[in-house]
Amino acid sequence: MKVIKCGNCQTAYRLDVSLLKSNNPILTCKKCNAKNSVKLKLVLLVQSKGKKQVFQLLPGKYIIGRNIPQVPGNISIDDVFVSRKHLELNISEKNNQLFITFIDTKSTNGTYDKDKKRFLTEKKYSYLVNNYVIIGLTKLSLVLN
Repeated sequence: MKVIKCGNCQTAYRLDVSLLKSNNPILTCKKCNAKNSVKLKLVLLVQSKGKKQVFQLLPGKYIIGRNIPQVPGNISIDDVFVSRKHLELNISEKNNQLFITFIDTKSTNGTYDKDKKRFLTEKKYSYLVNNYVIIGLTKLSLVLN
């Protein structure tokens, strides 16, 4: 839940960002009918061994793996069950809609969805709202914040 205020009358509203399909929704205030644009950022939430890491993401291609060089586009995870180049994450944006896909890049231990179904290697899987991906002992979630 995110609290936003109308830019015109300052009325506060609770916004459940998990229900949004756009990262730049236009919301109409119920009190004054003003149109409000809300700019949300996409973040990757990494949960492993009781630790949480947050990575802000922009449209583009990301490689997720263990002990990979810290260069733009690489996300390193401290989990011995994650391959060095475990997963590819692709984010594109069209008409304020985000399109997100994952590709398992022939990882040793596989990539799983929240139903514990293993991804086929080198096949694109679309990321759905309120979903998550498991690699090794690590849970990956994408959220708008």
